[in-house]
Amino acid sequence: MKCETIIEDAPLYVYGELGPEEEERLEAHVERCGSCRAELETLRALGRALDRHALEPSQALLVEAREGLMRAIDRGAAPAPGWFGVRDALGSLFHPVAGLRWLGARSGWSPSASWPRA
Repeated sequence: MKCETIIEDAPLYVYGELGPEEEERLEAHVERCGSCRAELETLRALGRALDRHALEPSQALLVEAREGLMRAIDRGAAPAPGWFGVRDALGSLFHPVAGLRWLGARSGWSPSASWPRA
């Protein structure tokens, strides 16, 4: 596996969303590649830090997201061209940093000075 593939698959691996074959390939690569091993450990540490702090979306954000989804369904919105749109959407869903950045930007949330560091 290439490092780029590992970096893309690492969030799925951390959350147990890879199939057995992909998981084995990722583990074999990480055993040999120090930079990918470090990236994987960073994701694990981030996951542990996020698990300690719940961030609940506001009711207004949930309503806005549902309404936007229903408008897109009603319009028959076309997905982004090719697999890039799917990859980007899933990347945001499974990558905690991207998901939190999106959620924070939409809700106006920002980390306080007392936010614990992982």
